[in-house]
Amino acid sequence: MSALTALGGNGGGQDELAFLKLKAREGRHHSLATTTLLEEARLELRRSGNPPKSLECLLQASHLAAVHGLHNLASSITMFEGGIADRVGQQRLSTNAYDYVRSSTNSQCSISDRVRAGCRYAYQLARKGSYSVANGTMEHLHEHVQQIPKLAQRVAVFSTLIALQQSIRQWVAFRDT
Repeated sequence: MSALTALGGNGGGQDELAFLKLKAREGRHHSLATTTLLEEARLELRRSGNPPKSLECLLQASHLAAVHGLHNLASSITMFEGGIADRVGQQRLSTNAYDYVRSSTNSQCSISDRVRAGCRYAYQLARKGSYSVANGTMEHLHEHVQQIPKLAQRVAVFSTLIALQQSIRQWVAFRDT
């Protein structure tokens, strides 16, 4: 086991993150430091499900991005904030984060982030019972991502989740009558 750790196989990517943090600090590469902090937050959530530690990394990344004018990372940071808020049960906060990125026409916001935000926003609407608005949002997204297979697949999966959630809710309502 110690040989595996010596080779960098600690299973969590901590050695790689430590290396990237060191290089970012040495070269004063603020973008690298910010994305490394975002990756650390993502790994922390995935590995231990620890929202406070992830939020700490996210706030550090957000601070670096704001101080050094890294506007291209704002949508990714906002999406991550929405994910953490969703994880701790703050639906209103997460919906606001997704809506902000979804409605952003800023050239700094990537199409991938806007599609992810649109899918999560539609899913939140479906959880509230607004299926027609959620389905309309998904149809609008589908029109824009037909030429991008990965994003089209994401839209298809979320559309299926929304339809499944609607079917389950209808079945439960039918069963209870």
